[in-house]
Amino acid sequence: MRHNVAIRNIEIEEFYEGVYLYESSNNNISGNNIAHNGDGISLHGYSSNNSISGNNIAANDGDGIYLFNSSGNNISGNNINNITANNRYGIFLYYSSRNSVYHNNFANNFGQAYVTPPDYANAWDEGYPSGGNYWSDYSGTDLFSGPYQNETGTDGIGDTPYVIGVNNTDYYPLGGPWSQAHDVRITDLNTSKKTCTPFPTVSQNCTVSISLRIENQGSYSETFNVTIFANDIDIGFFENITLAFRNSAILSFVWDTTGFGRGNYTISAVVDPVPGEVNTENNEFHDCWILITGLGDINADQTVDIFDCV
Repeated sequence: MRHNVAIRNIEIEEFYEGVYLYESSNNNISGNNIAHNGDGISLHGYSSNNSISGNNIAANDGDGIYLFNSSGNNISGNNINNITANNRYGIFLYYSSRNSVYHNNFANNFGQAYVTPPDYANAWDEGYPSGGNYWSDYSGTDLFSGPYQNETGTDGIGDTPYVIGVNNTDYYPLGGPWSQAHDVRITDLNTSKKTCTPFPTVSQNCTVSISLRIENQGSYSETFNVTIFANDIDIGFFENITLAFRNSAILSFVWDTTGFGRGNYTISAVVDPVPGEVNTENNEFHDCWILITGLGDINADQTVDIFDCV
């Protein structure tokens, strides 16, 4: 029986049970490496209001996390996988309900999650856009976004729920492993001339509409700048764009080609990296090229003649 105890930053290996709590509440189990034990973490005997977060739980012979007659606990941000052996289940809830389980990575366990009896309900996500857990066996797609996953564009959350049992569903499964990271990106860039046929052209002194979709795929609210280029020429700038984590926005801009010479221009956009961002490969997005030409140059050969009429 333990209350108000912190178990943090410990290597816990080769025990009958890694961490075992009985009739215990308000404890914090975080930042531990727990491997090669029986069960990784076990809560028994009406243990409640405990926090299990940020632990690496791998290669245990039993379950990664096992709850028996324990409710109202918070389980988040853990890596639960079978790097060198099989956990029986990533998490096993037995006569346990009202637990919150989100932002965990369940990877390659013999069974990812199991709840019995099935009418004991638990929460497996933190709503939208925060999301739920990463499940390595999730087979859904991420083509849409929004609370109902029916809006255009990806958002890092699966379009269909991950069903664990009758009363246990992760409604917002993560499309990739959860991490405490900073990650802003551009996922789409379009111009009003992109689908022009036969050539994407615009006459000198005319305008082109440009829109781009930006997303915050990290786990923090971010403020950043976005620049639009035609070749290497800065043609548009958005300053201090703020996005909450896992939110997206559409930015619109009109490019006035007055003063630009004839020729091909590649349209691109760059979002400035935010502090702490590691993955910056998706901070830049290139659209198609646009040809600026003379008025009446329908066939885009830089000459206005009879062939344009044809």
